[in-house]
Amino acid sequence: MKLESVLIKVAIIILAVKALFILSTVIIIFAGIHHAGSSGKDDPENDAKVDRTEAIYTLNDGGGSYALSQVDINATEFVIPAEYNGLPVTAINRDAFYYVDYPMGCAGPDVYVAKLDSLTIPSSITEIKYGAFYKSDIKNIHYEGTIEEWCSISFGSSVFGEETSFYIGEEEVTDLTLPETLVKVESQAFSGYKKLTSLNLNLVDTVGSEAFACCHNLESVTAHNLKLIESAAFEDCPLLESFEINSSPLEKIGENAFWRCEKLYSFTLPENFISVGAKAFSGCTGLYDIYNFSNLNVIAGRSDNGNIAENALIVHTQKDDGLTLKIDDNFGWVLSEERGQLVKYFGEEPELILPEDVDGKQYDIRRNTFY
Repeated sequence: MKLESVLIKVAIIILAVKALFILSTVIIIFAGIHHAGSSGKDDPENDAKVDRTEAIYTLNDGGGSYALSQVDINATEFVIPAEYNGLPVTAINRDAFYYVDYPMGCAGPDVYVAKLDSLTIPSSITEIKYGAFYKSDIKNIHYEGTIEEWCSISFGSSVFGEETSFYIGEEEVTDLTLPETLVKVESQAFSGYKKLTSLNLNLVDTVGSEAFACCHNLESVTAHNLKLIESAAFEDCPLLESFEINSSPLEKIGENAFWRCEKLYSFTLPENFISVGAKAFSGCTGLYDIYNFSNLNVIAGRSDNGNIAENALIVHTQKDDGLTLKIDDNFGWVLSEERGQLVKYFGEEPELILPEDVDGKQYDIRRNTFY
């Protein structure tokens, strides 16, 4: 009897589970039919996701300010207001210019991307969240604040597209001199900005991570008070040739800081310099001339110390050592007042006739010159 009682109870449980499964399946099918047949007009949240023809602002945590969460996806010009409903607009949320809707069924996603000719950002903005400008390629960005205010915004990712022009007021930013009152450029402030060609950091002491990464037309940087270059700050700036620190008390360089700056020719480590991060100068294939006045043991041809001397032809340890580097006709030379030294051959000719002299001086040939 006990066995029969147990079997009956098990059968009842199995029947109950099957009934629940059938009921849940019916509910899901009904919900799908309802969704497919609905226009969405009675569902404001659905309208907000699919329509995308109105700007949407949401309250930030604390309720004292607003964030832009959506632009009109069909607009060609958009001005972010400094205030909304009497409160300041202080942030731009993730995917504000990009949206993907996944309808039910087998249909593929609907992708909405803002293609603005012009975007105006007020000085009230203090935070641009990660992915806010994802996939957008805004032609012109106008900032209503100062360059100092822009450099102080908390950036989650880059705001610039491939063809973006950036304006402070009415002036396009191409040759940038930062104000003497600015001490730090925040992370990603100019990351991916292709129109920047020269940069004077002035008295800035800290450059944030990726602050000028992927500035593909940046050719020269000048600094006068630089102490810290954070990770990837200038990575992938392939035209960057000159980086002058002058009397800057530079102490630290983060990892990948100058990764793949292929045209960077010379760099100076001052006396008070402490450390350089991993691969800070990796891919700097033209970095031939190093001035090392620090306590680091920097040796030409070695890949330690952030790869700074991996491609070096000369490492100066004294400011006036009388040695100069000369590159011409596929030859790299180190010259002193009395004599020269052939240190690198860049060509690939199977047969080669060496010059009789260099600048009228006799020369030696360094080991591994043709390696």
